[in-house]
Amino acid sequence: MKRVFAVLALAGALGGCDPYYYHATPSPPPPAPPVPRHPPMDACGAAQLQYLIGRPASDIPSYGRHEVRVMGQGGFYDDGYRAERLTVIYDEATGRITRVRCG
Repeated sequence: MKRVFAVLALAGALGGCDPYYYHATPSPPPPAPPVPRHPPMDACGAAQLQYLIGRPASDIPSYGRHEVRVMGQGGFYDDGYRAERLTVIYDEATGRITRVRCG
């Protein structure tokens, strides 16, 4: 009887060492970093052009790579926001720039 228990104990111990019993599954890759939902606040470079406020609208520089939208204060314009577009608003009565922003 002791011999049967010894054989069963040995078989159980060796059965736990079966390399096919434990299948190592690769861990999932780490999640991708979140994609920013909003573009950078100054994607059009308006921060560097704040010096234009109070100057004549004729001083607005032209850019080859950026779209520039120039409009009179209170004028009609489309409301589509595009972060890379520079918007310059001027007072139609005085011809002076009142606001420089992206959009």
